[in-house]
Amino acid sequence: PIAGFLALIVVGVLAEEIRREDPGTEKMRRIASYIEEGARAFLSREFKTITYFIIPFAFYYGSSYAGRYH
Repeated sequence: PIAGFLALIVVGVLAEEIRREDPGTEKMRRIASYIEEGARAFLSREFKTITYFIIPFAFYYGSSYAGRYH
């Protein structure tokens, strides 16, 4: 628990340092926006695909243990 809490603090500090950095030239910002758009599209599709496996698995897993632990 302590290590996790310390890790969150480190992540917060690093995120703040990155947020304060200069975003770069107009060309760099444009390229970054293309990368961000592509990453968001990928993650959106990935989550939809995973959902098709997770929901049936959750029902199977839940039904196989239903009633065993009262």
